Amino acid sequence: MVARLVRVRDRDLANVFPRWADDRRSLAGRHEVEGAHRMSRWEDRSLREDVLANGVDDWVDAGWLRQIAQRSAVEDGSQLRQLSIGLIAELLVEELVVAGSIEGGKHVVWDGTPGEALVRIVGGWKEWGDEPPMPGAIVWLDLTEAGRAIGEAVLRREA
Repeated sequence: MVARLVRVRDRDLANVFPRWADDRRSLAGRHEVEGAHRMSRWEDRSLREDVLANGVDDWVDAGWLRQIAQRSAVEDGSQLRQLSIGLIAELLVEELVVAGSIEGGKHVVWDGTPGEALVRIVGGWKEWGDEPPMPGAIVWLDLTEAGRAIGEAVLRREA
């Protein structure tokens, strides 16, 4: 995973951050350091929050969503695909995202219901099997107003 242990080896950094210089605990344990400011980090996000926070600045494609799903520690390609599709289904049904494509630099929402969009996504993902889809393949997700509100709240929490 990303950063399991943080070690400061540079003496200049050790002088700038003396409290943390010898702290070998994982980042998750850093919040218990006396006087440390409690901040949320992307590691604190749920997968759903991560998708929505990423969607604040840009549309999220299936490949990017699969990368987010990898944070779950699932390594098997088939299980990652299933987790990714399940996450998309949840976000679509809860009306936090809309599915579509990019045309002329704009997100164009697909016609039909969220269920119909999901059928299209599952069908498109079959072509990729268990491999990660290329950027822009299968679907582009755009946030709804409700999804954007959650994504922005996650980013504020982390500021």
